[in-house]
Amino acid sequence: MKTVIVLAMIFSGCSYFDKKPTAQKFSDTDKCPDACKHIQELGCAGWTTETELQECIEFCETTQENGHHLDPNSVLEETDCTEFSPASDASYAFDMSIPTD
Repeated sequence: MKTVIVLAMIFSGCSYFDKKPTAQKFSDTDKCPDACKHIQELGCAGWTTETELQECIEFCETTQENGHHLDPNSVLEETDCTEFSPASDASYAFDMSIPTD
């Protein structure tokens, strides 16, 4: 009997199964282009081409839109390239601002 009830719920389109978690939205996502441009302006190795700039922006915006805060404002405060690894992966630029707790 339980099996019949569960199957009935599944096939009836029970809204319980349709609920998907919503990602948290961050107000500073619009700062991603500025943060990536700042890294480029500092002359950090691996962040100098237009392609790398676009990859950085896309990574930052997509990551933030998916609910992971990268804090682009903290990237804007950097004064040198010591926090940034070469851009083989755009995530390196933002690793310093991801909370570890």
